[in-house]
Amino acid sequence: MPMQLRANLGNRLALRVDGEGTSEIALGEKGAERLLGKGHLAARLEGEQAMVFGQVPYVQSSFLAEVVDTLKAIHH
Repeated sequence: MPMQLRANLGNRLALRVDGEGTSEIALGEKGAERLLGKGHLAARLEGEQAMVFGQVPYVQSSFLAEVVDTLKAIHH
């Protein structure tokens, strides 16, 4: 990704990457190479001084499809 484009991205999010170099490209600093995987993420958010870490739950695609169908039914 061109440096000028990266500099203009407000928020960046990364899942686990293979190495420090890839982390620096994605987030502008090291750290994403130490993530646990399976939904563990790191983000650089506008207005935040430090990197933000999060963990999203894993759900099977069948459960996700069921939730989406339910939400569609509610909104129609």
